[in-house]
Amino acid sequence: MIHSLIEKGAALAEAQDVEGLLSLTSKKFSARPGQHNRQETGQILWMAFKHYGPFKVLYPKPGIEVENAKPAASVSIYFMIVKKEISYPDLKELYLDPKAWLAQAGENADLYRLNLAFIKYQGEWLVASAHLEPFKGLGFGS
Repeated sequence: MIHSLIEKGAALAEAQDVEGLLSLTSKKFSARPGQHNRQETGQILWMAFKHYGPFKVLYPKPGIEVENAKPAASVSIYFMIVKKEISYPDLKELYLDPKAWLAQAGENADLYRLNLAFIKYQGEWLVASAHLEPFKGLGFGS
């Protein structure tokens, strides 16, 4: 279920659908860096989408950890944003090998890590918080 939410989120980002992306979040959603609420995050996304223009989001298989003791999960997604017309066919072959994907992708574009915290509310998984980190040469960190 969480994998399909991540796929849906990537498709909504590529469609530059801010409202659709925010519909995947909890009412108390927060984004870092900066501790932004849903409304502020929507404004930031809108500005970013206008800056990038048409783009694709490429990523390897995300690491998902579900907490059995409570309805929560955490996900780390490594990704890059590329112009819509650019293709990286070698990356598709590396989807199941995130380390190799990172090594290959890092040679081609700016990389990011998105750490998401999910909660289950009324039977639905929602994103409770997001922390975006750029790749900084030797690793990630904000």
